[in-house]
Amino acid sequence: MDLKTEPPLRPGVGVGTVGNAGLLGCTSANCAACQKPIREKYLLKALDQFWHEDCLKCACCDCRLGEVGSTLFTKANLILCKRDYLRYLLSFPSKTLS
Repeated sequence: MDLKTEPPLRPGVGVGTVGNAGLLGCTSANCAACQKPIREKYLLKALDQFWHEDCLKCACCDCRLGEVGSTLFTKANLILCKRDYLRYLLSFPSKTLS
């Protein structure tokens, strides 16, 4: 399953899904977070990049996004889980209503 990015909800906000890209096969890929080669049997693909399962994490709570669901959010160059994305929106309500 590959990442399917939906249209942004607001300018600067992205919503996507975390997909399991399956077997790496003969292709070699480096992790977008740690830049190390991905040698595991499975890898994640999100935001058109490949990730180790341990490296794709929420920037706020550090949870592994592949374990908490299949949706991720981006805001201000941060990758967030749904819970922290909603907390981010609630902390800046005037900006989200415009």
